[in-house]
Amino acid sequence: YFQDDTFTANRLLVNEICDYIIEKGYNKRLEIDISARADTIHFPTLLKMRKAGFRWIFFGVESGNQQVLDIMHKNITIQQIRGAFKKSNDAGLYVGGNFMIGNLGETYETVMDTVNLACELKQDFASFTIAIPFPGTELYQHCIDKGIRLPSWNEFGSVNTPPIPLNEGLNAERLIELRESATNRFFKRPLYILRMLYRF
Repeated sequence: YFQDDTFTANRLLVNEICDYIIEKGYNKRLEIDISARADTIHFPTLLKMRKAGFRWIFFGVESGNQQVLDIMHKNITIQQIRGAFKKSNDAGLYVGGNFMIGNLGETYETVMDTVNLACELKQDFASFTIAIPFPGTELYQHCIDKGIRLPSWNEFGSVNTPPIPLNEGLNAERLIELRESATNRFFKRPLYILRMLYRF
């Protein structure tokens, strides 16, 4: 796994890495996973990556609602997300999406937009997490400004971090329920199960 959340951002470097792996024959022994942004996907590069032994590509989708994405300053569109997943599938890669609920501007309806998009996209894995206002982020500053109680530093950074509600109507218990509901809905779909039987 290449520890780089934006591995495909530098297309020239990606092609050089792929050429080196192929030249050395490592592609016959490696299965590589990477993460990427949806707005950096180039189909010919994906094809070369697949030839070089890249097997999985993960996208930080975060939300299926454009307004929430804009509030997050994600600078991607739902259309770009759909396009990136399609190209990755067409290139023969396994595809995974990382989704986040509870961001600023989130409502029950926008969470459903996220779950619906996750189920719509052709992907082999999806993770659903609750937004964490890490120190130094806009979310953290929002909590400070609004007087929202935050855990101590050593409790940050874990999926077990207690949910920190940022929006009215979505308390900690509700966020946990929505995360569990999203996970169950995604993985228990008949179409997903059939895809897994076919793909693996």
